[in-house]
Amino acid sequence: GVLMVLLSASQNYDLVFNQYAQSYAQASWNTSQIGTVVKDYVNSGGSVDTAWVVGVPYWVDTRLVGINSGYPTKDYAIWPDQFGLTTAETRSKFFIVKADDIADLNTLKQLYPTGFETLYTNPYPGKDFYGFYVPPVGG
Repeated sequence: GVLMVLLSASQNYDLVFNQYAQSYAQASWNTSQIGTVVKDYVNSGGSVDTAWVVGVPYWVDTRLVGINSGYPTKDYAIWPDQFGLTTAETRSKFFIVKADDIADLNTLKQLYPTGFETLYTNPYPGKDFYGFYVPPVGG
């Protein structure tokens, strides 16, 4: 009886805290990691209004990035055809770009030649992303 309970408890522990946790991490997007990076940008002098997540179909829910960055009413989405609308902004800018979205990253580099990217890695495949920082005008 006691052996069966211990065996069952061991299997349930492995299922819940190991197998399920790993499966969930692989299946869900890393909006908390992205939210932390955006929050760091804002805390280092950037503005919540000059941070964006470049929209890619079936990638992260940009509203969750807002929640995870501490701004629950903020939706950080920007689509590539809206990049030009950001050029009038003179404050620093920060774009989150999915790591395999090289075309949009290159568009940002052409639009903002003084900008630079940083790769943020994740232990799970397909969850890496770039942060593309654009310094303020005159700064």
